[in-house]
Amino acid sequence: MVAPTESGAGAIWSLSAQPVSSVRPGFAHPLAAGCDDGSVRLFVVEAGEGGAHYERTLARLQGRVLAVAWHPSGLALVAGGADGCIHALDAATGIETMRITVALSTSSPVCVWRLLVLPGDCIVSGDSEGAVQFWDSRFGTLLHR
Repeated sequence: MVAPTESGAGAIWSLSAQPVSSVRPGFAHPLAAGCDDGSVRLFVVEAGEGGAHYERTLARLQGRVLAVAWHPSGLALVAGGADGCIHALDAATGIETMRITVALSTSSPVCVWRLLVLPGDCIVSGDSEGAVQFWDSRFGTLLHR
């Protein structure tokens, strides 16, 4: 039996594995976790070993992180949550490269519950208002709602 891995950041709301095509043979497979304390943490899963092992914290965002998704290249990821924003992060440095505000004209907070990054520079988000939105990942502009 494998012992559970503690996040060190409270509850984990979302997990996303780095695309297999971007993992070098013989290296550990990164797993991004969106955590209750607002952090995006990387864990690694290694062949032949049980469980996941903490590697590092990429970023600490405002509010809990409810959704994380890798870019198909494996070089970047996006995170969203209770702050109503999508944060694009560089996977190597953890630096935020872009922030997209999901809803500008609402009186109640909007939570980003689901994210997906498509090939061809498109981010798809699903939020607590029931909206599915398509964003240009280069400029952060709304393509379709």
